[in-house]
Amino acid sequence: MHSDQQFPPASEVANDPTRLKQDQPQPPIRLTVLISGNGSNLQALIDATTITTSSNHDHYYQPKDGRHNEEDEYEANPPSGLQNLLTIVRVISNRKSAYGLQRASRAGIPTRYHNILPYRRCHALSKNCIHDERVSLPSSEGVSSERKAQGEGPEEGSEQLARRRYDEDLLKMILADYPDLIICAGWMHVLSPTFLEQLDAEGKRRGQSQKIPILNLHPAILGEFDGVDAIARAWTAAAHKRREDEILRGVGPADDADEQQQPAHDRIEKDDEKKDDEKQHYETQKRNRNVILETAVTVHHLTERVDGGDPVVVEAVPIYDTDRSLEEFEERMHRVEWRVIVQAAEKVSREILNARRRRQ
Repeated sequence: MHSDQQFPPASEVANDPTRLKQDQPQPPIRLTVLISGNGSNLQALIDATTITTSSNHDHYYQPKDGRHNEEDEYEANPPSGLQNLLTIVRVISNRKSAYGLQRASRAGIPTRYHNILPYRRCHALSKNCIHDERVSLPSSEGVSSERKAQGEGPEEGSEQLARRRYDEDLLKMILADYPDLIICAGWMHVLSPTFLEQLDAEGKRRGQSQKIPILNLHPAILGEFDGVDAIARAWTAAAHKRREDEILRGVGPADDADEQQQPAHDRIEKDDEKKDDEKQHYETQKRNRNVILETAVTVHHLTERVDGGDPVVVEAVPIYDTDRSLEEFEERMHRVEWRVIVQAAEKVSREILNARRRRQ
């Protein structure tokens, strides 16, 4: 420390209105999570935002019988620190059977089920579909009985209309909880441009410089394997590349067929040599960490483009030629997802808090 460094008097620091505002405790960020399935990424957020978190990842997987066993609970870890930063105000699912709804209910988090099928059924028969504002579901009143009797199919644009009305009600449902942040954690529904535009308008109405942030988790590098089944598609691409490498090394079914034509004692010697070669090759792979293909887990800002938008957190996940099972690779990807989604939620939440302080 320099001896000539000057510090303001303690009284001035205490009376600095800017400092007082910055030091004032801020209410936690209100988070709404959208899901469609198992909800293991939701579980990661629940664990990160509650005082007690599980030290064992087994409870992230859905029980085979669909029931939660209290004996599956594990000893708690120390708090992560995010319980004062984030609070999950609601979990919304577009699938009634989503196990994530049970996860939320066990954690005491309000849930809501909101499915698009009633909208499709209604708008397939009439554009004058009446919506029940109390439950945010369309009613079949006013649907043309003549069209029903004739069994006519959907009118042109009815699917788009159903999606737009569905998204409008979804947005009302979300904004009723006044969230600061929305995260799509395995949400299998493409949100319409109208939804994003209205979310932007709500942010401006609140006096923010931008819309309420909405994040999406995608298990790939953006621009690669966009859309569904990204993990399996990355694994398939790696398998093709692995096979090409094996062919170049001269390993394949033809070698096995040739070996069957050899005398038994020659095959035994060959097998011993092959085992030694495979062991040495495996140790070399393990030591050199030979990467066949690299994918990633990305949390990004959601935009009109599917799996587009600026990335928030990206963590690379290599596929090695020692990886032999899609299931094992999926588990490795999921464990990265659980870490990355929490990191992204924390990063954006702190950005929101900093923006609040600047506006004070």
